[in-house]
Order: sequence, then C-alpha cells, then structure tokens
Amino acid sequence: MAGIKIWVLTGDRQETAINIGMSCRLIAESMNMVIVNEETAHDTAEFISRRLTAIKNQRSSGEQEDLALVIDGKSLTFALEKDLSKSFLELALLCKAVICCRVSPLQKALVVKLVKKNQNSILLAIGDGANDVSMIQAAHVGVGISGVEGLQAARSSDIAISQFRYLKKLLLVHGAWSYQRLSKLILYSFYKNITLYMTQFWYSFFNNFSGQIAYESWTISFYNVIFTLLPPLVIGIFDQFVSARVLDRYPQLYSLGQKNVFFTKTAFWLWVGNALYHSLILFGFSVILFWGDLKQATGLDSGHWFWGTALYLAVLRHCP
Repeated sequence: MAGIKIWVLTGDRQETAINIGMSCRLIAESMNMVIVNEETAHDTAEFISRRLTAIKNQRSSGEQEDLALVIDGKSLTFALEKDLSKSFLELALLCKAVICCRVSPLQKALVVKLVKKNQNSILLAIGDGANDVSMIQAAHVGVGISGVEGLQAARSSDIAISQFRYLKKLLLVHGAWSYQRLSKLILYSFYKNITLYMTQFWYSFFNNFSGQIAYESWTISFYNVIFTLLPPLVIGIFDQFVSARVLDRYPQLYSLGQKNVFFTKTAFWLWVGNALYHSLILFGFSVILFWGDLKQATGLDSGHWFWGTALYLAVLRHCP
C-alpha cells in the first residue's frame, strides 16, 4: 500500500527463507513461486529467458498473476554476471516479492548495486549483522539494527534502530514528515529571501537605478542570521502535515513522497510568484503611506531611513 517493494537477501537455506516470507506475509498463498535452483550458467540463463517470455506472454493476453521469485546463491552468482544481470533484474521486477537465499555478503551488495545502477529508485537496506555491512553501505539509505549480533551493522549505517519493528514508523511516519518538512523549508527559504530582495528591486525604479539601498546594511546581514532564523527551524523540526496516527493507519500517504507531491516545479513557481506578489504589495503600500514623507512628533520629516525601516519591519512581520 505504501508503494515499497521488498526484497529479502538472506544467508538462510531456501526452505527457511520461504517459510519466513510466508510467516511475515511477504509471500501469499495465492502467489505462484518462481524458484531458480540451477547448477550452471547456461541452465540459469535458459530458465530466466523461458520464464520471462512466459510471463510477458501471459500479461500481454490480459492475465495478471502475482509472482514471488526465489533464487539460491549459486544461481544468483550466474544471474549477476554481466550478460545475464539485466534479464535477471527484469524478471525480479515483474515479481511482487523477491527472496535471495544462501547468499554471501558480497552477493547482497552486488544485488543492491545492480538495482541501484539500473533503476531510478531509492534503495534502503536493513540488516543486523556483520554480513550485512556491505549491503547497507551500497544502498542509498542504510539502516542497522543493534542487537544480539553486535553493533557492526548499526555503526556502518546511516540510521540505527534497536528493533526491526521500528522500521515501519521510521519510514511511514518520520520518512513522510522529513520529506514534507524539507520541501516546505526549501520553498520557504526561497520565499522569504525573494520577498525581501524584490522590494529593493522595485525601489530601483524610484531611485533611477542609482544603487541607493532601501535598508540599512546591518539589517540585510541579520535578516537570515537572526530575524528569520526561527521559522525555518520550526518548519524543519516540528511541522506535521498529518498526525503520526494517520500516517500509520494509511500507508498509502507515504507515496506522496515517491510521487514528489510537495516539491514540484509548480509548487516552486507558486511560492516564487507569491513572493513577487507580496513584495510588490508591501512596497506599493509603503510608498503610498510615506508619499511626501510623514511628519514626526518633532515636526521633522521622517526621511528615507524611516521609510526603509518601516518597510523592513513590514517584510519581517509578513514572512514569519
């Protein structure tokens, strides 16, 4: 439902791997298992070619069947060879579940690298032992489980968790939140800076492009460092587009990140357009309000810097 494809790469024997796949419901009883247990490279190539042709013919006729690919370490050695790897990957992608059993640590890494090289997808590898380190390091995101088998996997990973069950919350909740937060943070950073500096651009038409600035120089330096420091931090740490309970209940919301819903060209140009529009409104109203200079309590004219400071404060009040 979340649009995540799961492959199991294990050193266990075939029967154990299949039983584990069934017990965790990765393999359903209704699935047709494609088991590759060949002794030679020629036999492996023939088997993969034959099954690929059969599956394609079946699907071209309108028949849809859920498949689970199970391949042992010896056959995988042949399947990962240069002339056969593309066909193996094509067959694996046509299957709903993939289990590679009796594989070595090197083979785990090679499978990850094969998918990483030929598919435009983000790969996450998770493991709990020293034999998973190469696989974890080969993936885009490595998750290590610290536990009975030591800390080698956890120390080699990008993220460490104490139990496998925490992976669900890590992906579906914190993963979705992080993507949305980063998207909003980037868009907001463009927005607040364009809003400020475009007011200076509009002012250039009033000073005949003389180079006169609307704001005092120190206020421009402090704009990102101090005055607008908190909003990006709040967005990047605390923003939640939906609650954790909703994300956990509806895994399909995770696909919003896969489809790049929050950070698109349309969203970017909408934020830029809003920044241009708001900067023009703020500048226009400040010019109208201070046209002819406001009088201070002392009777003196307010002057250029008074107007510039008022406009700067209006931008600050608007952006957060």
